[in-house]
Amino acid sequence: MDTKTPEKISTGPPPESPSFGRVAREFAFTMAFWLALLLFGAAWLGLLQPRQLSFQCGAEQVVQHQAEPYFKGKGGVFTGARRQTDQVAFEGSHSLVIFPDNPFGFELNVPNLKGIEQLELEVWRFVEKGDPGSGHIVAEVPGLMWKSCNEAVETNDKGWQRIYCTLEVPANSRNKQLKVYCWNGGQYPVYFDNMRVEVKRRFSL
Repeated sequence: MDTKTPEKISTGPPPESPSFGRVAREFAFTMAFWLALLLFGAAWLGLLQPRQLSFQCGAEQVVQHQAEPYFKGKGGVFTGARRQTDQVAFEGSHSLVIFPDNPFGFELNVPNLKGIEQLELEVWRFVEKGDPGSGHIVAEVPGLMWKSCNEAVETNDKGWQRIYCTLEVPANSRNKQLKVYCWNGGQYPVYFDNMRVEVKRRFSL
């Protein structure tokens, strides 16, 4: 009687066909390409950078920076340290006094804008004589934007006034530098304290 050897039945996965392997590799390459393109575009727009930068200065600590005295604050350094005074202060022991003959101080520079930033500006202002409205906080992108805020939104029992406003930088300010500073536009000294600058990007991933 004829006998046949039974066929061995494979229980493993079928071998991968050459065409399937090629398609899988092409798909993986395509996905990697688009992911890299997405990440590059996000980096170009600044979306992978921190969505908010915070800067604060209370006119208390003075440090040497590039051989000049500066106020040391949270997030950076601020100009005007030569005019630090202990005559009056909103908080702590010192403030910045700005005189008409040298009308700027507390300047902060923020480089490499993306053109999608929203700004939140705040500072406390005090005057002994003259118009309180002569004290401003200014945001400037040289050649593109110059905006000042001087309207008080709050006044405490010692006469200190809080200036607060929100602004947006121009869309064409990409790679430009933002300057934020206090300005005395009047005829008498103005005191400033507790400056705060928030730089927020309007879009996120």
